[in-house]
Amino acid sequence: MSLVFKSIKCIIKKNKNRFEEYFYWYNRERTKEKLAGLSPVKYRTQSSQTAV
Repeated sequence: MSLVFKSIKCIIKKNKNRFEEYFYWYNRERTKEKLAGLSPVKYRTQSSQTAV
């Protein structure tokens, strides 16, 4: 295993909670003008409900 790979793996382990919080915010709380001011998850939910 290379030193670079070990370093990256260590950084990810140490910052896992930060990554999870960021991805949660990015997908569920961040609003986007192209998505009618909705978050990506809310937009998908709304789209799937209207399609049924």
